[in-house]
Amino acid sequence: MGTSILLVFIIPALFFGVAFSDISGAIFGYPTEEIVLPYDEEKGLVWEYDCVNDPDIELVETKVENGEQIFPS
Repeated sequence: MGTSILLVFIIPALFFGVAFSDISGAIFGYPTEEIVLPYDEEKGLVWEYDCVNDPDIELVETKVENGEQIFPS
């Protein structure tokens, strides 16, 4: 009985949920974050990110503004 409920109701709901999240992400954009770290070249506070073996973060660019180094991803 439990397996039939899983197959008939829950798995199709999961399928449509995943499909809807992919479509909504393509239309409205995927979540992005900014990592803001202090930046002072004279004191050696310069940060870098190499993107090696990190499939969860895709670094777009690096900006320096008002003493802060910004990594939008």
